[in-house]
Amino acid sequence: MTKENGKNMKRRMAAAVLAFICSIFASPSWAQSDTLLIQPALPDDFDRGRNISVQQRARPDYDAVGIRAGSFDFYPQLSVAGGYSDNLYYSRNDKVDGGFVVINPAFRLNSDWSRHSVQLQGGAEIRRYFSESPRNQTPWNLGAMAALDIADAIRITPELQAARQYENAFSGETTADTAILSNYLRTYAGLRSEYTAGQAKFTLSVNDTNYDFSNVETLSGTVIDQSDRDRNLVRLTGQAQYAFTPSVSVYVQAGYTDTNYDRRLLSGNDNRDSNDYRLIGGFNFDLAGLMRGTIGLGYSRRDFDSPLYRNVSGLSAEGKLEYFPSELTTVTLAVRRVVEDSSIDSSSGYFDNRALLQIDHEFLTNLIASAYGEFSRQDYIRSPLHLDVYRVGISNNYLSSNWLSFNFNLAYTSRSVNRPDLGRGFNEFSGQFGVTFKR
Repeated sequence: MTKENGKNMKRRMAAAVLAFICSIFASPSWAQSDTLLIQPALPDDFDRGRNISVQQRARPDYDAVGIRAGSFDFYPQLSVAGGYSDNLYYSRNDKVDGGFVVINPAFRLNSDWSRHSVQLQGGAEIRRYFSESPRNQTPWNLGAMAALDIADAIRITPELQAARQYENAFSGETTADTAILSNYLRTYAGLRSEYTAGQAKFTLSVNDTNYDFSNVETLSGTVIDQSDRDRNLVRLTGQAQYAFTPSVSVYVQAGYTDTNYDRRLLSGNDNRDSNDYRLIGGFNFDLAGLMRGTIGLGYSRRDFDSPLYRNVSGLSAEGKLEYFPSELTTVTLAVRRVVEDSSIDSSSGYFDNRALLQIDHEFLTNLIASAYGEFSRQDYIRSPLHLDVYRVGISNNYLSSNWLSFNFNLAYTSRSVNRPDLGRGFNEFSGQFGVTFKR
């Protein structure tokens, strides 16, 4: 073993030991499916107040108290963290490891009215690497949402969002080589209406989302033009739900998405403009002291404007179950199968199949631990290409007071591909320890 390799090994061992020690103290972090560029059109709708998960539970002695401003409550927050990754550029060989620091200011402003509500929120994540400045990131987000109650049966919810986001290298949208340095501006405007009549509930949602990708400058100085990935999505989703009992209801959801790219592919070929149709039905339930969830199966079809791409159809599925073995433990299982766009080669897209298992446990009122595992397979349509992603991790949250908490997470992720067309396979071990100040 060379002297340099010995130093690297010592650094990795030190990081692992530090992460293990910190896990005794630290913070929960829901394992989001953030590898999806386009998120579901409607939020989960199975909570009837019969169960409270570990993450949802109010903790008055430790929850932020906020700052009163007239009829609004203002909640500022600042997190500072240090972290380590053993594979900063997601290489298969010749890995580059290193540390980083993250400063995350955020705020939330909630109205406190007897009728209607308004919420503003925003934040930024200033991430700086000690020795690898090309990996520096500064994502930010800003959003506003209102809830307007008309009579007792109708609620109108308008929402606006703008965010600078960095692409997840474990997505099947593009190769990891590009995704590792890619970012885009996402703007969103949506309107959701809900009508309740007795045991029936009807939801209609329309939203417009725009994606504007920045050029990527590779480590060698080459600039990759991503303008042919810029697109606009208009989505219309309707859902009808009927409650047979206070605990169990059935639903049917229909959705339509119109996808329009800003330009042709850089190769000169037609882009992947399409119309997507989705019909799914199932049931949701909330059984007091036991479990709650949603299970749905259906059918998706995507028709492309250009004959260059063959139309796609297949099974669509969604499901999320939360099991409560005790008041101190929540076990969550989530599955999903949807069609996603791809900018890889001449592929028209891929089926994203994923499953997530997470366990949250409250050791003490102010000490919550989480562990999760996620598997996703991205099967490219009418192509032998596919890639698999495995993610496992633990996180902890120690609430010291209303204004101070300590958080920690440790994760391992692996990406494997069956052909080099999808870029390289790789794995990463990372850990992060931070302090959060809130008011």
